Amino acid sequence: MDALITLLLKSSIILIVFYAVFIVFLRKESHFILNRLFLIFTLISSLTLPFIQIPVITNPVSEEFNVFLQTVTVSAGQTDIKPLWSLSPGLLVLLFYLCGVLVFIARFVLRLYRVLSIVKQFGIVTSGAHKIVFTDGSYASFSFFGLIFMPKAIDENDALKIITHESAHIRQKHSTDIILMELVSIVHWFNPLIGFIRQSLRDTHEFLADAKVISEGFKKFEYQQLILKTGLHAYTLKLSNNFNASQIKKRFIMMTKSKPGLYVRLKFWVVLSTLTVMLAVFVCGSVKSILPFSPEGPYGRMLLIPDTTKKAQSAQTPAQKSEPFQIVDEMPVFGNNNNDLIDYISKNVVYPQQAKEKGIQGKVFVSFIVTKEGKVKDAKVVKPVNDLLDAEAVRVVSSMPKWKPGYNKGKAVDVICNLPINFKLN
Repeated sequence: MDALITLLLKSSIILIVFYAVFIVFLRKESHFILNRLFLIFTLISSLTLPFIQIPVITNPVSEEFNVFLQTVTVSAGQTDIKPLWSLSPGLLVLLFYLCGVLVFIARFVLRLYRVLSIVKQFGIVTSGAHKIVFTDGSYASFSFFGLIFMPKAIDENDALKIITHESAHIRQKHSTDIILMELVSIVHWFNPLIGFIRQSLRDTHEFLADAKVISEGFKKFEYQQLILKTGLHAYTLKLSNNFNASQIKKRFIMMTKSKPGLYVRLKFWVVLSTLTVMLAVFVCGSVKSILPFSPEGPYGRMLLIPDTTKKAQSAQTPAQKSEPFQIVDEMPVFGNNNNDLIDYISKNVVYPQQAKEKGIQGKVFVSFIVTKEGKVKDAKVVKPVNDLLDAEAVRVVSSMPKWKPGYNKGKAVDVICNLPINFKLN
Protein backbone atom coordinates (compact mmCIF):
# COMPACT_ATOMS: atom_id res chain seq x y z
CA MET A 1 0.00 0.00 0.00
CA ASP A 2 2.80 2.37 0.92
CA ALA A 3 4.52 1.60 -2.37
CA LEU A 4 1.34 2.42 -4.32
CA ILE A 5 0.90 5.72 -2.48
CA THR A 6 4.54 6.61 -3.15
CA LEU A 7 4.16 5.87 -6.88
CA LEU A 8 0.96 7.90 -7.16
CA LEU A 9 2.52 10.76 -5.22
CA LYS A 10 5.56 10.84 -7.49
CA SER A 11 3.35 10.65 -10.56
CA SER A 12 1.19 13.52 -9.27
CA ILE A 13 4.24 15.67 -8.59
CA ILE A 14 5.41 15.15 -12.17
CA LEU A 15 2.00 16.17 -13.52
CA ILE A 16 1.85 19.25 -11.31
CA VAL A 17 5.37 20.47 -12.11
CA PHE A 18 5.16 19.83 -15.85
CA TYR A 19 1.71 21.33 -16.28
CA ALA A 20 2.67 24.38 -14.23
CA VAL A 21 5.60 24.90 -16.60
CA PHE A 22 3.25 24.50 -19.56
CA ILE A 23 0.81 27.09 -18.20
CA VAL A 24 3.49 29.64 -17.35
CA PHE A 25 5.78 29.33 -20.37
CA LEU A 26 4.07 27.56 -23.28
CA ARG A 27 0.27 27.70 -23.24
CA LYS A 28 -0.05 31.07 -25.00
CA GLU A 29 2.59 30.34 -27.61
CA SER A 30 1.60 29.37 -31.14
CA HIS A 31 4.15 26.60 -31.57
CA PHE A 32 1.42 23.98 -31.36
CA ILE A 33 3.53 20.99 -32.38
CA LEU A 34 6.02 21.57 -29.57
CA ASN A 35 3.20 22.20 -27.11
CA ARG A 36 1.62 18.90 -28.08
CA LEU A 37 4.93 17.07 -27.67
CA PHE A 38 5.41 18.65 -24.27
CA LEU A 39 1.97 17.53 -23.06
CA ILE A 40 2.53 14.00 -24.37
CA PHE A 41 5.92 13.92 -22.67
CA THR A 42 4.19 14.99 -19.46
CA LEU A 43 1.68 12.14 -19.65
CA ILE A 44 4.27 9.48 -20.49
CA SER A 45 6.60 10.72 -17.75
CA SER A 46 3.86 10.51 -15.15
CA LEU A 47 3.28 6.83 -16.01
CA THR A 48 6.91 5.72 -16.29
CA LEU A 49 9.27 7.84 -14.21
CA PRO A 50 7.86 6.87 -10.78
CA PHE A 51 9.02 3.30 -11.47
CA ILE A 52 12.57 4.37 -12.30
CA GLN A 53 15.11 4.70 -9.50
CA ILE A 54 18.75 5.06 -10.44
CA PRO A 55 21.04 4.61 -7.43
CA VAL A 56 23.88 7.09 -7.18
CA ILE A 57 26.82 5.79 -5.18
CA THR A 58 28.31 8.55 -3.09
CA ASN A 59 30.75 6.60 -0.89
CA PRO A 60 34.39 6.24 -1.92
CA VAL A 61 35.59 2.75 -2.77
CA SER A 62 37.95 2.66 0.18
CA GLU A 63 35.31 3.29 2.83
CA GLU A 64 34.91 0.70 5.57
CA PHE A 65 31.83 -1.49 5.44
CA ASN A 66 29.85 -4.39 6.80
CA VAL A 67 27.71 -6.93 4.96
CA PHE A 68 24.08 -7.17 6.08
CA LEU A 69 21.96 -10.14 5.11
CA GLN A 70 18.30 -9.80 4.21
CA THR A 71 16.11 -8.71 7.11
CA VAL A 72 14.07 -11.44 8.83
CA THR A 73 10.76 -10.21 10.26
CA VAL A 74 9.34 -11.89 13.33
CA SER A 75 5.77 -11.01 14.27
CA ALA A 76 4.36 -11.31 17.76
CA GLY A 77 1.85 -14.13 17.95
CA GLN A 78 2.79 -15.33 14.49
CA THR A 79 1.67 -18.85 15.38
CA ASP A 80 -1.85 -17.65 16.20
CA ILE A 81 -4.61 -18.31 13.71
CA LYS A 82 -5.19 -15.09 11.78
CA PRO A 83 -8.05 -14.11 9.49
CA LEU A 84 -7.20 -14.25 5.81
CA TRP A 85 -7.73 -10.53 5.57
CA SER A 86 -8.89 -7.61 7.65
CA LEU A 87 -10.30 -4.23 6.77
CA SER A 88 -7.37 -2.13 7.90
CA PRO A 89 -7.32 1.58 6.98
CA GLY A 90 -4.68 0.88 4.35
CA LEU A 91 -6.80 -1.86 2.77
CA LEU A 92 -9.86 0.40 2.76
CA VAL A 93 -7.91 3.11 0.95
CA LEU A 94 -6.64 0.56 -1.56
CA LEU A 95 -10.13 -0.80 -2.19
CA PHE A 96 -11.49 2.73 -2.62
CA TYR A 97 -8.76 3.55 -5.15
CA LEU A 98 -9.32 0.31 -7.07
CA CYS A 99 -13.06 0.95 -7.18
CA GLY A 100 -12.33 4.32 -8.76
CA VAL A 101 -10.00 2.68 -11.28
CA LEU A 102 -12.71 0.17 -12.21
CA VAL A 103 -15.29 2.94 -12.64
CA PHE A 104 -13.04 4.90 -14.97
CA ILE A 105 -12.12 1.78 -16.93
CA ALA A 106 -15.83 1.15 -17.37
CA ARG A 107 -16.29 4.75 -18.52
CA PHE A 108 -13.49 4.33 -21.05
CA VAL A 109 -15.01 1.10 -22.39
CA LEU A 110 -18.44 2.76 -22.60
CA ARG A 111 -17.04 5.62 -24.66
CA LEU A 112 -15.41 3.16 -27.04
CA TYR A 113 -18.71 1.33 -27.32
CA ARG A 114 -20.54 4.56 -28.19
CA VAL A 115 -18.17 5.23 -31.07
CA LEU A 116 -18.54 1.66 -32.34
CA SER A 117 -22.32 1.83 -32.03
CA ILE A 118 -22.40 4.96 -34.21
CA VAL A 119 -20.32 3.18 -36.84
CA LYS A 120 -22.63 0.18 -36.68
CA GLN A 121 -25.74 2.37 -36.88
CA PHE A 122 -24.77 4.55 -39.86
CA GLY A 123 -22.08 2.56 -41.65
CA ILE A 124 -18.86 3.69 -43.34
CA VAL A 125 -18.74 5.42 -46.73
CA THR A 126 -15.44 5.60 -48.60
CA SER A 127 -14.94 8.93 -50.38
CA GLY A 128 -11.59 9.10 -52.08
CA ALA A 129 -8.92 8.68 -49.42
CA HIS A 130 -11.38 9.32 -46.61
CA LYS A 131 -13.58 6.96 -44.64
CA ILE A 132 -16.67 8.86 -43.54
CA VAL A 133 -19.57 7.99 -41.26
CA PHE A 134 -22.52 10.21 -42.18
CA THR A 135 -24.72 10.71 -39.09
CA ASP A 136 -28.21 12.12 -38.74
CA GLY A 137 -27.04 15.39 -37.21
CA SER A 138 -27.39 14.30 -33.58
CA TYR A 139 -23.62 14.44 -33.17
CA ALA A 140 -21.10 17.16 -33.87
CA SER A 141 -18.50 16.39 -36.50
CA PHE A 142 -15.54 14.51 -35.09
CA SER A 143 -12.82 12.05 -35.97
CA PHE A 144 -11.56 8.90 -34.30
CA PHE A 145 -8.42 7.26 -35.65
CA GLY A 146 -9.09 6.74 -39.39
CA LEU A 147 -12.81 7.62 -39.38
CA ILE A 148 -14.50 11.00 -39.97
CA PHE A 149 -17.98 11.43 -38.47
CA MET A 150 -20.11 14.27 -39.84
CA PRO A 151 -23.80 15.10 -40.44
CA LYS A 152 -25.14 14.01 -43.81
CA ALA A 153 -27.17 17.17 -44.35
CA ILE A 154 -24.39 19.73 -44.60
CA ASP A 155 -23.32 22.24 -47.22
CA GLU A 156 -20.72 20.92 -49.65
CA ASN A 157 -18.27 23.78 -49.04
CA ASP A 158 -18.62 23.40 -45.30
CA ALA A 159 -18.15 19.66 -45.62
CA LEU A 160 -14.84 20.19 -47.40
CA LYS A 161 -13.57 22.41 -44.57
CA ILE A 162 -14.70 19.88 -41.96
CA ILE A 163 -13.03 17.01 -43.81
CA THR A 164 -9.80 19.00 -44.03
CA HIS A 165 -10.00 19.76 -40.32
CA GLU A 166 -10.72 16.19 -39.26
CA SER A 167 -8.15 14.76 -41.69
CA ALA A 168 -5.52 16.83 -39.88
CA HIS A 169 -6.52 15.11 -36.64
CA ILE A 170 -6.21 11.73 -38.33
CA ARG A 171 -2.86 12.33 -40.04
CA GLN A 172 -1.33 13.73 -36.85
CA LYS A 173 -2.68 10.76 -34.85
CA HIS A 174 -4.44 12.85 -32.23
CA SER A 175 -6.62 9.91 -31.25
CA THR A 176 -3.52 8.18 -29.90
CA ASP A 177 -2.99 11.15 -27.60
CA ILE A 178 -6.56 10.87 -26.38
CA ILE A 179 -6.16 7.17 -25.57
CA LEU A 180 -2.98 7.98 -23.63
CA MET A 181 -4.87 10.72 -21.81
CA GLU A 182 -7.59 8.25 -20.89
CA LEU A 183 -5.03 5.81 -19.45
CA VAL A 184 -3.56 8.56 -17.28
CA SER A 185 -7.10 9.53 -16.25
CA ILE A 186 -7.74 5.98 -15.08
CA VAL A 187 -4.60 5.97 -12.94
CA HIS A 188 -5.22 9.51 -11.64
CA TRP A 189 -9.00 9.45 -11.47
CA PHE A 190 -8.82 11.22 -8.09
CA ASN A 191 -6.63 14.07 -9.39
CA PRO A 192 -8.58 17.24 -10.39
CA LEU A 193 -5.62 18.41 -12.47
CA ILE A 194 -6.38 15.73 -15.06
CA GLY A 195 -9.37 17.67 -16.41
CA PHE A 196 -7.23 20.74 -17.08
CA ILE A 197 -4.51 18.72 -18.81
CA ARG A 198 -7.10 16.98 -20.96
CA GLN A 199 -8.58 20.30 -22.03
CA SER A 200 -5.17 21.75 -22.85
CA LEU A 201 -4.38 18.71 -24.99
CA ARG A 202 -7.71 18.99 -26.81
CA ASP A 203 -7.19 22.72 -27.36
CA THR A 204 -3.76 22.03 -28.85
CA HIS A 205 -5.27 19.43 -31.18
CA GLU A 206 -7.85 21.97 -32.37
CA PHE A 207 -5.20 24.66 -32.88
CA LEU A 208 -3.19 22.25 -35.04
CA ALA A 209 -6.21 21.26 -37.12
CA ASP A 210 -7.31 24.90 -37.53
CA ALA A 211 -3.84 25.84 -38.71
CA LYS A 212 -3.99 23.06 -41.30
CA VAL A 213 -7.32 24.33 -42.67
CA ILE A 214 -6.00 27.89 -42.99
CA SER A 215 -2.80 26.64 -44.64
CA GLU A 216 -4.90 24.83 -47.28
CA GLY A 217 -6.13 28.22 -48.56
CA PHE A 218 -9.58 28.44 -46.98
CA LYS A 219 -10.61 31.96 -46.03
CA LYS A 220 -10.15 32.55 -42.34
CA PHE A 221 -13.41 34.51 -41.90
CA GLU A 222 -15.53 31.86 -43.63
CA TYR A 223 -13.89 29.14 -41.59
CA GLN A 224 -14.56 31.03 -38.36
CA GLN A 225 -18.20 31.42 -39.37
CA LEU A 226 -18.38 27.66 -39.84
CA ILE A 227 -16.97 27.11 -36.35
CA LEU A 228 -19.62 29.44 -34.93
CA LYS A 229 -22.56 27.67 -36.53
CA THR A 230 -21.39 24.04 -36.44
CA GLY A 231 -21.76 21.82 -33.42
CA LEU A 232 -23.23 24.39 -31.05
CA HIS A 233 -26.21 22.24 -30.18
CA ALA A 234 -24.99 18.81 -31.16
CA TYR A 235 -23.96 16.02 -28.81
CA THR A 236 -20.20 15.44 -28.72
CA LEU A 237 -18.24 12.37 -27.73
CA LYS A 238 -15.49 12.68 -25.16
CA LEU A 239 -13.37 9.95 -26.76
CA SER A 240 -12.82 11.77 -30.04
CA ASN A 241 -11.51 14.89 -31.74
CA ASN A 242 -14.59 17.07 -32.09
CA PHE A 243 -15.19 19.84 -34.60
CA ASN A 244 -17.04 22.07 -32.15
CA ALA A 245 -17.25 25.55 -30.75
CA SER A 246 -16.46 24.83 -27.11
CA GLN A 247 -13.26 26.85 -27.24
CA ILE A 248 -14.18 29.41 -29.91
CA LYS A 249 -12.45 32.40 -28.35
CA LYS A 250 -9.13 30.64 -27.84
CA ARG A 251 -9.20 29.14 -31.34
CA PHE A 252 -9.91 32.49 -32.96
CA ILE A 253 -7.07 34.13 -31.02
CA MET A 254 -4.61 31.43 -32.06
CA MET A 255 -5.65 31.80 -35.72
CA THR A 256 -4.58 35.44 -35.62
CA LYS A 257 -1.18 34.79 -34.05
CA SER A 258 1.91 34.91 -36.22
CA LYS A 259 4.10 31.86 -36.68
CA PRO A 260 6.51 31.21 -33.79
CA GLY A 261 10.00 32.56 -34.20
CA LEU A 262 13.39 31.46 -32.97
CA TYR A 263 12.73 32.90 -29.51
CA VAL A 264 9.75 30.59 -28.91
CA ARG A 265 11.66 27.50 -30.02
CA LEU A 266 14.63 28.49 -27.89
CA LYS A 267 12.40 29.01 -24.88
CA PHE A 268 10.82 25.60 -25.39
CA TRP A 269 14.18 23.81 -25.46
CA VAL A 270 15.45 25.75 -22.44
CA VAL A 271 12.34 24.74 -20.50
CA LEU A 272 12.64 21.12 -21.62
CA SER A 273 16.34 20.99 -20.74
CA THR A 274 15.64 22.38 -17.29
CA LEU A 275 12.94 19.82 -16.69
CA THR A 276 15.22 17.04 -17.89
CA VAL A 277 17.77 18.02 -15.26
CA MET A 278 15.01 18.08 -12.63
CA LEU A 279 13.90 14.61 -13.71
CA ALA A 280 17.46 13.32 -13.47
CA VAL A 281 17.55 14.49 -9.87
CA PHE A 282 14.09 13.03 -9.31
CA VAL A 283 14.98 9.50 -10.45
CA CYS A 284 18.55 9.41 -9.16
CA GLY A 285 18.48 8.54 -5.50
CA SER A 286 21.61 9.00 -3.44
CA VAL A 287 22.45 5.63 -1.92
CA LYS A 288 25.05 6.48 0.65
CA SER A 289 25.03 3.04 2.22
CA ILE A 290 25.87 1.11 -0.95
CA LEU A 291 29.46 0.70 -1.99
CA PRO A 292 30.81 -0.28 -5.44
CA PHE A 293 28.87 -3.53 -5.54
CA SER A 294 26.07 -5.35 -3.76
CA PRO A 295 26.71 -9.09 -4.11
CA GLU A 296 23.80 -11.40 -4.65
CA GLY A 297 23.76 -13.64 -1.63
CA PRO A 298 21.71 -16.77 -0.94
CA TYR A 299 19.09 -14.60 0.79
CA GLY A 300 18.69 -12.00 -1.93
CA ARG A 301 20.66 -8.79 -2.39
CA MET A 302 22.96 -8.00 0.51
CA LEU A 303 23.80 -4.42 1.44
CA LEU A 304 27.31 -3.19 2.07
CA ILE A 305 26.88 -0.70 4.91
CA PRO A 306 29.65 1.54 6.27
CA ASP A 307 31.22 0.28 9.48
CA THR A 308 32.16 3.21 11.73
CA THR A 309 33.29 1.06 14.64
CA LYS A 310 35.83 -1.30 13.14
CA LYS A 311 38.31 -1.29 10.31
CA ALA A 312 36.83 -3.43 7.52
CA GLN A 313 38.84 -6.43 6.49
CA SER A 314 39.72 -6.55 2.81
CA ALA A 315 38.97 -9.81 1.07
CA GLN A 316 42.28 -9.72 -0.74
CA THR A 317 44.66 -8.35 1.91
CA PRO A 318 43.60 -9.24 5.48
CA ALA A 319 45.72 -7.65 8.17
CA GLN A 320 46.09 -10.95 10.00
CA LYS A 321 45.24 -14.46 8.91
CA SER A 322 43.41 -15.11 12.18
CA GLU A 323 40.99 -12.25 11.66
CA PRO A 324 37.68 -13.04 9.93
CA PHE A 325 36.86 -11.71 6.50
CA GLN A 326 34.06 -9.26 5.69
CA ILE A 327 33.76 -10.00 1.96
CA VAL A 328 34.79 -13.24 0.28
CA ASP A 329 34.39 -14.86 -3.10
CA GLU A 330 31.62 -17.14 -1.78
CA MET A 331 29.63 -15.94 1.21
CA PRO A 332 28.43 -18.43 3.85
CA VAL A 333 25.10 -20.12 3.18
CA PHE A 334 22.54 -21.43 5.65
CA GLY A 335 20.52 -24.43 4.51
CA ASN A 336 19.74 -25.34 0.94
CA ASN A 337 17.54 -22.53 -0.34
CA ASN A 338 16.76 -18.88 0.15
CA ASN A 339 14.04 -19.47 2.71
CA ASP A 340 15.90 -21.72 5.14
CA LEU A 341 17.42 -18.88 7.17
CA ILE A 342 14.12 -17.01 7.32
CA ASP A 343 12.24 -20.16 8.31
CA TYR A 344 14.72 -21.05 11.04
CA ILE A 345 14.69 -17.60 12.63
CA SER A 346 10.91 -17.26 12.37
CA LYS A 347 10.27 -20.67 13.97
CA ASN A 348 12.79 -20.35 16.77
CA VAL A 349 12.43 -16.75 17.92
CA VAL A 350 10.05 -16.39 20.84
CA TYR A 351 8.71 -12.86 21.06
CA PRO A 352 9.26 -11.89 24.75
CA GLN A 353 5.92 -11.64 26.52
CA GLN A 354 6.99 -8.59 28.48
CA ALA A 355 7.96 -6.86 25.23
CA LYS A 356 4.51 -7.66 23.83
CA GLU A 357 2.78 -6.20 26.87
CA LYS A 358 4.84 -3.01 26.70
CA GLY A 359 4.42 -2.65 22.93
CA ILE A 360 8.13 -2.89 22.25
CA GLN A 361 9.20 -3.58 18.69
CA GLY A 362 12.09 -2.75 16.38
CA LYS A 363 14.96 -4.08 14.30
CA VAL A 364 17.88 -5.73 16.11
CA PHE A 365 21.17 -6.04 14.19
CA VAL A 366 23.16 -9.12 15.23
CA SER A 367 26.78 -9.66 14.21
CA PHE A 368 28.31 -13.15 14.26
CA ILE A 369 31.11 -15.17 12.72
CA VAL A 370 30.61 -18.22 10.53
CA THR A 371 33.84 -20.16 10.96
CA LYS A 372 35.58 -22.13 8.27
CA GLU A 373 34.01 -25.22 9.83
CA GLY A 374 30.55 -23.65 9.42
CA LYS A 375 29.95 -23.03 13.13
CA VAL A 376 28.35 -19.84 14.47
CA LYS A 377 30.28 -18.00 17.18
CA ASP A 378 30.69 -14.59 18.83
CA ALA A 379 27.08 -13.50 18.26
CA LYS A 380 26.53 -9.97 19.56
CA VAL A 381 24.20 -7.04 19.06
CA VAL A 382 25.67 -4.18 17.05
CA LYS A 383 22.50 -2.08 16.91
CA PRO A 384 20.27 -2.66 19.95
CA VAL A 385 16.57 -1.95 20.39
CA ASN A 386 15.65 -3.29 23.83
CA ASP A 387 17.34 -5.69 26.26
CA LEU A 388 14.54 -8.24 25.89
CA LEU A 389 14.58 -8.25 22.09
CA ASP A 390 18.37 -8.04 21.93
CA ALA A 391 18.82 -11.07 24.18
CA GLU A 392 16.32 -13.16 22.22
CA ALA A 393 17.97 -12.30 18.90
CA VAL A 394 21.44 -13.27 20.21
CA ARG A 395 20.05 -16.50 21.73
CA VAL A 396 18.54 -17.71 18.47
CA VAL A 397 21.53 -16.78 16.32
CA SER A 398 23.95 -18.43 18.76
CA SER A 399 21.94 -21.66 18.69
CA MET A 400 21.92 -21.98 14.90
CA PRO A 401 23.22 -25.25 13.41
CA LYS A 402 26.11 -25.37 10.99
CA TRP A 403 26.29 -23.19 7.90
CA LYS A 404 28.08 -23.91 4.67
CA PRO A 405 31.28 -21.90 5.20
CA GLY A 406 32.47 -19.02 3.09
CA TYR A 407 35.31 -19.43 0.63
CA ASN A 408 37.97 -17.02 -0.50
CA LYS A 409 40.31 -18.02 -3.34
CA GLY A 410 39.08 -21.58 -3.02
CA LYS A 411 39.82 -21.85 0.70
CA ALA A 412 37.31 -21.98 3.56
CA VAL A 413 37.67 -18.95 5.84
CA ASP A 414 36.00 -17.30 8.84
CA VAL A 415 33.48 -14.66 7.72
CA ILE A 416 31.66 -11.95 9.67
CA CYS A 417 27.92 -11.85 8.96
CA ASN A 418 25.32 -9.35 10.14
CA LEU A 419 21.67 -10.26 10.39
CA PRO A 420 18.83 -7.75 10.95
CA ILE A 421 15.92 -9.32 12.86
CA ASN A 422 12.81 -7.19 12.78
CA PHE A 423 10.51 -7.72 15.80
CA LYS A 424 7.07 -6.52 14.79
CA LEU A 425 3.83 -6.42 16.76
CA ASN A 426 0.65 -7.37 14.90
